[in-house]
Amino acid sequence: MAKQIHMITIVNGIIIKNNKFLTVKRGVEPWQGMYGLPGGHVEDNEEKVEALKREIKEEIGLEVEVNESDFVGTAKLEWQSKIFEIGFYKVKIVGGKEKLQKEEVEEIKYFTLNEFVKNLKEYNLSPKEVEGISNVLLLADCY
Repeated sequence: MAKQIHMITIVNGIIIKNNKFLTVKRGVEPWQGMYGLPGGHVEDNEEKVEALKREIKEEIGLEVEVNESDFVGTAKLEWQSKIFEIGFYKVKIVGGKEKLQKEEVEEIKYFTLNEFVKNLKEYNLSPKEVEGISNVLLLADCY
């Protein structure tokens, strides 16, 4: 019998400040303890950019500006028979104050690309997964 794979749509925001990426330390599974980009699940009947705005506001208290034209690329991660398809968008902070959603986020930290990639490798993402995310972030940083 074939293994059932469940696809989950995620959106992540790329926020760059002083040539570093804003990351959040995950307080819950999947990948608890790993630093990732802010964002989360797209709900049924929700537009991706609206989901991203909602998730960033919920997770870290910031209001952001993001449009479909800010889309940079996608990467896929696998965890416990689930495939997470992550859409990455470049976003701009337009308001709010950094305030952590303690249930899901332990810390906000800024990383260079190399520091962020090292962090991903430490949490046992596959080389293909790390490369997919790295390539998207390289695209984001070049415009």
